[in-house]
Amino acid sequence: MRLKRKNFEATNMILFHTDELSTAPVDENNMISILDVYYQSEDFLSLGPISKASMKMVKDDMEHSKYENGCYCYIRNSLGHMVGVLDFIPNTKESDVSFLSLLMIAAPYRRKGYGKAVVIALEKYLIKLYKTTQIKSAVQINNIDAIKFWRKMGYHISKNPKNRPDGTVVYSISKVLSE
Repeated sequence: MRLKRKNFEATNMILFHTDELSTAPVDENNMISILDVYYQSEDFLSLGPISKASMKMVKDDMEHSKYENGCYCYIRNSLGHMVGVLDFIPNTKESDVSFLSLLMIAAPYRRKGYGKAVVIALEKYLIKLYKTTQIKSAVQINNIDAIKFWRKMGYHISKNPKNRPDGTVVYSISKVLSE
């Protein structure tokens, strides 16, 4: 059963921000910039089933997020540059667990602290607005840099990989949150 929740499709509605970045839901006005982030992330995409970015891929990701009652967002830095994409599903009233579906930082902006800043801000946002106590996600077993990142961020990585229908193999990851 799908629960109705806050509509995240408002134009220029900042969800959360820090000194370094801001996030807001993607709309039609952001599509070309989002596609550019995907192009700049083809090294990341090459780890999965489809290695070449396309507008169809972006639209499919957005539709999947909408279907799951998620929030598909852009990440902008303080200079206004689009640096990444964030997709998450806030918890429902029946659960205190939220899901992080996608965190993708474009190659030119990696190792500059944006990933860490957005994860910390997302955790605070989910605690404050949704009373989230745990975040779950997955990381591909062949994405060594991401595995190191998530461990550094305090996420527990399962020992047993899982095969996904798209052919990727992932570890489940999770973090118990505290205020």
